[in-house]
Amino acid sequence: MRPEKDHERDMEIMVAEAPVADFRRAAVDLHKLLEPSAIAVIGASEDTKKVGGEIVANLKLGGFTGQVFPVNPRSREICNYPCFSSVLDIPVAAELAVVAVNAPQVPAVIRQCGEAGIPLAVVLSSGFSEAGKPGAVLQDELNRAIAESGVRVVGPNCIGLMNVGRRMFCGFGPGFRNYALATGPVAMVTQSGGFGFSVVGLCNHQNLRFSKIISTGNECDVSTADIIDHILDDDEIRVIVAYIEGVKDGRRLLEVGEKALERGKPILCWKVGNSNVARAAVASHTANLSAPYELFKAAFASSGFIEIREIEDLVDVARGFLGGKIPKGRRVAVVTTSGGSGVLMADRCDEAQLTLPPPTPSLLDRISAMLPPHSAVANPIDLTAQVGNDAGRFNRVVKVFAEDPAYDQVLVRYGAVQSPNAPAWAEELASIARNTEKPLLVAWSRVPDRSSQALIILEKNSIPWFVTPGRAVTAAGALADFSSRRQVLSRSRRAESTAFKKIHLNLPPAAGSLGEGASKRIVRAYGIPTVEEKLLSLAEIGELKKSPFQFPVVMKVESPHIPHKTEAGAVITGIRSLSELKKGAQKIVASAQEYRSDAAIEGVLLQQTCLGTELILGAFVDECFGPVVVLGLGGIYAEILKDVTRRFAPISETSARDMILELKAAPIFKGYRRMPPLDIDALAVAISRLSYLIVHHGSRIREIDINPLFVGSAGNGVVAADALVILNAASAPGAHRMD
Repeated sequence: MRPEKDHERDMEIMVAEAPVADFRRAAVDLHKLLEPSAIAVIGASEDTKKVGGEIVANLKLGGFTGQVFPVNPRSREICNYPCFSSVLDIPVAAELAVVAVNAPQVPAVIRQCGEAGIPLAVVLSSGFSEAGKPGAVLQDELNRAIAESGVRVVGPNCIGLMNVGRRMFCGFGPGFRNYALATGPVAMVTQSGGFGFSVVGLCNHQNLRFSKIISTGNECDVSTADIIDHILDDDEIRVIVAYIEGVKDGRRLLEVGEKALERGKPILCWKVGNSNVARAAVASHTANLSAPYELFKAAFASSGFIEIREIEDLVDVARGFLGGKIPKGRRVAVVTTSGGSGVLMADRCDEAQLTLPPPTPSLLDRISAMLPPHSAVANPIDLTAQVGNDAGRFNRVVKVFAEDPAYDQVLVRYGAVQSPNAPAWAEELASIARNTEKPLLVAWSRVPDRSSQALIILEKNSIPWFVTPGRAVTAAGALADFSSRRQVLSRSRRAESTAFKKIHLNLPPAAGSLGEGASKRIVRAYGIPTVEEKLLSLAEIGELKKSPFQFPVVMKVESPHIPHKTEAGAVITGIRSLSELKKGAQKIVASAQEYRSDAAIEGVLLQQTCLGTELILGAFVDECFGPVVVLGLGGIYAEILKDVTRRFAPISETSARDMILELKAAPIFKGYRRMPPLDIDALAVAISRLSYLIVHHGSRIREIDINPLFVGSAGNGVVAADALVILNAASAPGAHRMD
C-alpha cells in the first residue's frame, strides 16, 4: 500500500494581489416611501371592510395632507377622492403605490407602475412565497416584474406603513385606525405587521412614542436592512426597533448595524425563529431564511443591535437611550435609600457585566462629611430613610458620584418619590443631569403615577426612569454594551488593515473532503504553522529502524474519505516505542477499513506530539452571512463547555485579539494560577489569516476545521495538529464568488 499522490501534490500555490470581496449592496433611495406627496392606491374599494377600501379611508380619516389617487375601474369616487381606471390614467406621477389586488395581478400592476414613473410600491397582497410552491412561482414572476420595471417594492404580504408626523396611516388593521397616536423619536421595522403595530400601541400607553412604522412582509426586494439604513439618516429618529424572523443578506444587516454605532442610534431587536419549531413557523409566515441564531448573535454583538426579549425590555432600553447620553465605560455607581434595592442592583450589575468600583479614599472623605456619623460608605451606597427624607443631602451624594471620573453611570433609587419634597428632589436631580455627560438613571420606588409632579419633571428633563431597580440595570447594561461596541469598532478601523495577499490554489474540481495532509498544506500556504509530520505506507513503517520523530508520537490514517478519525478508530496518540508504533499502524488501518470499506487509504501520518493549550479554529461560508471564522476552547470538554466566539471574515489581527478575549477561557491566555501567558499575538495572526483564506476561496472551500490548534506560551507560537478542508464542486450553484 503505497501512498497515493494527494490533491495537493499538484496544488499550485502563488501569491497575487487581490482585493477583499465587497459584500455591501447599494443602498436604496427610500425617501418617498415615508414622505410621499402623492399616493396611488391600486385596488381601492368603496367598501371599507375590504383592504383597498380601508387604506383609502385611513389616509382620509388620519389627516394625510398629500394627494391620494384611488385606482379601481368600477368606481368614480372613493372617500371623496376621484377614482381612476388605471394607474396610467393618473394625471400626475404618484411617488408611492400601495397595491391591494389579488396576487396573480400584482406583477402586471408593478409593470404598470414602472410605465407610470412610480418609483416605489408597497404590496399588501398575500399568496406568494409564504404560500408554498404555487406562491413561490408567483413570487418569481413578481421578481421579474420588479427587475424589468425598476420599481422598488416593499412586501408582498405586509400590512402597510405609517408616518405619524405626516398623518400617513397607510395600511389596514386596528393599528392604522389609531388616529390619535402622538408622534415620537422611535421607529419600528417589523416583519410581522400585526405584532409590530400591537407593540406600538402598548408602548404608546407607557409614553414611548413612535413616528414611523413599516411592515416589510416577505421582503422580495426592499429588506429590513434597507429600511433601517434609510431611517438611520433620519434626524427625527433616535431609536429604531426591529422585529426580525430571518434575513436573506446577513452582511447587509451587519453593515447597517455598524452604521447604527457610528450614528449613535441603537437598533432594539427582537430576533425570533430561533428554535426548530419557530423556524418552521417562519417558513409559513414570511418564507424568510433563518440562519443559525448564533450568527445573528455574533452580528448583534459587533454592531448597534441590542437584542430584547420582552416588551418591557423595549420600553426600558429605549428610555435609557432617549436620555441622550452614552457612557464611556462599564463602571456604575448605585445610590439608594434601600439596602435591599442596592443588593438587588449589585446582582443585576454583575449579570450585565457592569462593575461597581468602591469609592476612593478621597471620595470616601467627601461623602462621609455629608452623612451622619458612622454611616457606611460603599458602592452600592445605602443612604437609609433618614437621609432619603433630606432630598438636598441625597442629591449632593449623587452629584459627588456623578462628578467622580471613576464612574461612567449613576443609578439612583430614591424612596420618597411621593413625599412633598419629591418635586424639589427631581428639579435638583435635573440640574445635576444637565451638568454631566454621564447617564443618570432613576429606579422609581412606587407604582408610577403619570400625574406625579416629580415624574413629569424627570421626563421633561430627559432623565430615564424605570418601574423597578432591575429594569434600570437592564437599561444601564444596554447603554454600556453599545458604548463598548462603538469603541471596538473604532479601534478595529484604526488598526492596520492591510489585506492579506491572495494565494491562488489549484484545487481539485470535485466536491468533498481533502485529506489531512492536503488540508494542512492549504492552511500552511496562508501562514498558519502545522505540525511536523511524515506520510508513510504500512510497508515503510514495517521497515523503520527508528521513529522519524522523538517519542511520544501521534499516528493517524490519511484518507479523504475519513474526515473524523476518532470515530473510525483511525488515530492513536502517546505512542512511546517503535514496536508500539508498528502494531498501532496495523490496528488503525484495519479499523479505518472496517469503518468504511471503500475508503481510499493514502498512508499513515506520523506526527510529532504537540504541546500547548488546545483550541478549535474554523471557518465556513454561511448562505446568509457569507464567510465566518469561529474560535473555541478545544480538548475533551469542548462539546460540553461550548466556549465559542464568531466573527464575520475577513478580520484584522486587532479584531482577532478582541475575539480571543471574548472566550470564557480568556483568563488562561493572560496567565492563570502561575501558568505562563499564552501567545495571543500568534493566535491573532492565525485567526486573521484563516479569515482571509475563507474570503479568498469561499466559492470553492465550504468549510475549514483546524482541530486541534495548539497555542504555546508567549513567544512560542501556534501549531495546527489536524485540519480538514471541505470543498464545493467547481461549478457549485449558488456558491459565493469570492475568488
